Amino acid sequence: MKDSAGFPPEEMAKWQGYLKSNETESLDDASHYVQEDRPDRVVASIRRVLERTSQQSRKLG
Repeated sequence: MKDSAGFPPEEMAKWQGYLKSNETESLDDASHYVQEDRPDRVVASIRRVLERTSQQSRKLG
């Protein structure tokens, strides 16, 4: 959220409106290189997405 020049909160809100099933995690203490500022949170978010999509594919399969 510290990099408003790259992706302002107003723009994020617009995209959240378009992508109804999105899950947004705001990192108030991260800047442009979020993966360097908060690698722990980035990895945790990726793992949650992988787990969620894995569960969904098992339900469909």
